[in-house]
Amino acid sequence: MGAALLIGDGTGHRPMHQGPGMHRGDGRVDEELDRELVAIEVYERACAECHGDRGEGVERFGTALDADALVARFPTLDAQVDYVLAGGDGGMPRFEGRLDRASLTAAVALTRAGVAEVLGPLPPEEDVDGAAVFAAACATCHGAQGEGGTGPHLAGGAAVERFADIEDQIEWVTFGGADMPAFRGSLSTAEIRAVVEYTRTELD
Repeated sequence: MGAALLIGDGTGHRPMHQGPGMHRGDGRVDEELDRELVAIEVYERACAECHGDRGEGVERFGTALDADALVARFPTLDAQVDYVLAGGDGGMPRFEGRLDRASLTAAVALTRAGVAEVLGPLPPEEDVDGAAVFAAACATCHGAQGEGGTGPHLAGGAAVERFADIEDQIEWVTFGGADMPAFRGSLSTAEIRAVVEYTRTELD
């Protein structure tokens, strides 16, 4: 892991975990490490899809999460948690009933510490074979060559004709629509982009 995860009330932060071998002398190392792992798991499951793996934001889905800006906007941790639970402005979904407060509080604390600072840099972007992803995840419905089946025809420029903007097609694959299943959670961001590019450039 990268930097220590800091959690506080927005006016003063304290380290949550300072790495292997740390001895605080207060018996709370395991508890705080567990809380950090919960924060990371909840962030990756519920937040990264829209706000990015390192809080960098995802175009058209979610804003970047700047720790200083969040602390300035929400002076206390609880204020930010309440905002997320209720569903914020600008398309922020409501999380009340979807996550328990303790888990959400851990994830929100992570955003206030700085996601990238805590988790460290992303690994090098994986080299994804769009054809392989298509064969494994898409061909059953769209045909082995994109000729269509239970899903629409995609070959021969049909994907580009249907989605002039590649980001619209990525959104469709990510979140689904009508009879199209959502692939968020089953395919990585890189895999979704690779398979979309494949349908737009290589399916004849």
